[in-house]
Amino acid sequence: MPGLSAAEYLVQSLLDPEAYVVSGYPPVMIAARDAPIELTVPPPYNPCIPG
Repeated sequence: MPGLSAAEYLVQSLLDPEAYVVSGYPPVMIAARDAPIELTVPPPYNPCIPG
């Protein structure tokens, strides 16, 4: 989506799955508000920094 990184889009899609619904498809996904993992946007990948 314009203005969002891939990670930001993924997190938003998990937290608010009805934010972007493809035309012609019903909004059938449930929100991951009680996810077993912490939903954060990781820092950008930098191949020069190990880890």
